[in-house]
Amino acid sequence: MEKLSASRQQQFKKMADERLRTKLVAASYEEELAWSWDREELISRYAEVLLEGAKPKVAPASVNPALERERLTFEMKKMGSRAA
Repeated sequence: MEKLSASRQQQFKKMADERLRTKLVAASYEEELAWSWDREELISRYAEVLLEGAKPKVAPASVNPALERERLTFEMKKMGSRAA
């Protein structure tokens, strides 16, 4: 944590515990594990995440098969009308 700038340290020291947990889970930590840590551990782990430059994981977008099928049908019709 000492490797981070003072302003950066102050930024996440002011964060609520729940927000720190959310950010750690987004950085691929297990949710149950994050909930078991006290404030000092949360701050320490989040500092490690910041130092590593880890980006939060992004959940894949859910796909509605019926909607996707409809979209593909529309695209095929559109392509067919361009060819004609």
